[in-house]
Amino acid sequence: MTVDISEAITANWPKTEGKLLADTDFDYEAQKRKAIRRAKIDVYGSEAEIADTIPDRVALWIADKATIYLIPIAKEHYGIERRRSEGKEGATTTHYDLLAMLDGLRVELEQACALAYDDVMELAGEWTAGDSVPAVSTDGMLIDPVRRAVARGIF
Repeated sequence: MTVDISEAITANWPKTEGKLLADTDFDYEAQKRKAIRRAKIDVYGSEAEIADTIPDRVALWIADKATIYLIPIAKEHYGIERRRSEGKEGATTTHYDLLAMLDGLRVELEQACALAYDDVMELAGEWTAGDSVPAVSTDGMLIDPVRRAVARGIF
């Protein structure tokens, strides 16, 4: 099975994506490509051009992360659509539930991405240090600065 990242994003929010595609005020497809590129950079450090080289689980993670990056665009779209409808006589459109649902989707996807992160990095060929390995040496840094200065003989 080869995962199409763009289709996986569509599967995350088909109705919202349909509305975004129908909006002529901006180019959703370009925003979607940028979000995919950004998510690939999160995994590989640069954009991986060939989809066949991306393991399916990594491709699904990239799709979820790209969806997270697209959610603010959808929220903005619904906010603008609501303002437009409020300006029309007799129109009543409420998007509060949609905005809350988008927030819920974002939280759900962020949790899924966080849980899968280590496995995805391993599959992508990246090594990530666990919590037990400091990114920089803390040798001597946990000592009170005044004690360290006194021990060096500054005073």
